[in-house]
Amino acid sequence: MTISVIIASYNCLSLLRHTIASLEKQDLPFTEFEVIVVDDCSSDLTAEYLRAYTGPLRLKPLVNETNLGRARSRNLGILTAENELIVFLDADTEVLPSFLRTHHRSQIAEPQVSVGVRIFHPDLPKTGLMRYLEKRGAAKFPEGAEIPPRYFVSCNASVPRRVLLSEGGFDERFVHYGGEDLELGLRLAKKLPVRSLPSALGCHRHYRELDEFLEITQGFGRHSLPLIISTHPGIERELGFSDIRRKTLRSFLIKIACALIIFLLIKQLGKLAFMPPIVYNYLIFRSYRAGYISNQ
Repeated sequence: MTISVIIASYNCLSLLRHTIASLEKQDLPFTEFEVIVVDDCSSDLTAEYLRAYTGPLRLKPLVNETNLGRARSRNLGILTAENELIVFLDADTEVLPSFLRTHHRSQIAEPQVSVGVRIFHPDLPKTGLMRYLEKRGAAKFPEGAEIPPRYFVSCNASVPRRVLLSEGGFDERFVHYGGEDLELGLRLAKKLPVRSLPSALGCHRHYRELDEFLEITQGFGRHSLPLIISTHPGIERELGFSDIRRKTLRSFLIKIACALIIFLLIKQLGKLAFMPPIVYNYLIFRSYRAGYISNQ
């Protein structure tokens, strides 16, 4: 075996079944990879499904007795893995038959942090937000291009296990949704190049509503951003938040642009089927910022 796929799952059994089915169709021999699913104390019979699995995959279930969060769950997967190449995959993401071979090939060419691309499943109706999300992060870059480490996402990525272990894996202080992969990406980039791998395609089966997404984004700003910035101070400027404590013309103009009435008006535009990326850039930035300011 050469690859260990790590999937952290929480209460998404119906989607996890599709993910497992797509891994059963990989064009690699089943002896070449293992699949470690960490069930984070789900209440939807995920543990029972994993323990009863009799399919062709070499499936290793890890069942948390309490909810430990995504960072700790993935770290348990890393420690359990037997192989040198770790591929992270979300429980709600189906992959093409060439998915694992593509990640493996990228690592043979050069040890790196490979970040795949995720689109929404063709069966889902697409909102303007979902179209925008498909073109963010690594999707903006051609195959093999070096990308900013903040674009590292653990829904579709591969990293040599030895490097993950040397960095201590994900920071387990992240217990709220999001941020643990961005923070790890900043550390991994000090050891290896972070490169885009759009040919490693995943199909996300999770429908995204704008209100829900912005609420999650604001929570990220409130809970995760302060931890990221305290650990990596330089990222505050890169993300555009270094002006918050300064009385400058730029900070004044940003404050006006982020006024609630403007935000609510633009959010209504964001619910349309087709809107330019600047609308969602604004909505996400404003939500991050509102959450972050609430902690200052």
